[in-house]
Amino acid sequence: MIAALARLAFVKAAQAAREQDGAPCGRAVALLDAHAAELDRRIAGLPALREQVFALNAVGRRTRRPRLRRGG
Repeated sequence: MIAALARLAFVKAAQAAREQDGAPCGRAVALLDAHAAELDRRIAGLPALREQVFALNAVGRRTRRPRLRRGG
């Protein structure tokens, strides 16, 4: 939810910069540069996140208890 709000804020800021100064102004280009840098940072972190998810999954599989059947 927070990420969606951040994207919406970025879009609104880029639109406001464009409407105020015409297209493409230095402010809009700076916003796009900042957004691209944030995307690069997030993409660079994905392999580490993937490894964490796989590690947690492996722990969960090793420590999983059998389910009890209801109703018998």
